[in-house]
Amino acid sequence: GGSMRYRPDADNMYNEKEMEDRIRRITREIRLRNGFDVLVTHAPAKGYGDLEDLPHRGFECFNELMNKWHPKYMFYGHVHKSYNNCHFEREILHPSGARLINAYQKYELEIGDDEYPSVGHTGSFIYDLVMSMKNKKNPY
Repeated sequence: GGSMRYRPDADNMYNEKEMEDRIRRITREIRLRNGFDVLVTHAPAKGYGDLEDLPHRGFECFNELMNKWHPKYMFYGHVHKSYNNCHFEREILHPSGARLINAYQKYELEIGDDEYPSVGHTGSFIYDLVMSMKNKKNPY
C-alpha cells in the first residue's frame, strides 16, 4: 500500500527509503517461497504508468523488486484514466517480463491452467517439500 510521501504527517505515504525498508522486511518470506507471481501495490513503479508530480510518482524500489524476482504480474492503481493530461496505459510490459496492469476502476485477468506450476514443483524447496509430504499423507 501507499504512495509517495507528499504530506509529512500522512499515513500510507512513504519516501523511497521507507518503501525499500518495507520490502526489506518481507525479503525473507519472498526467498523462502523462491519469489512471487503477483505484486499488488497502490502506486506504480517509477517510470511505468506513473506521473511526474510527486503524489503520483512511482517507486524505483518496485523496479528493483521485479528485476530481482521476475513476477508475472504487477497490479497498481493511484493513476486514474480520468486525470487531465494523463497518458493512461492499462498494460505495460516491464523489462523484468512482468505485465504491469493499472487496475483503475476494475480489471479482470484470465489466467490459463498452463500458467500454474504443478503442486510440488514451484521452485521453492521448502514449500515443495511440505506440499509433497502433505500429498503423501492425503493423496486425495
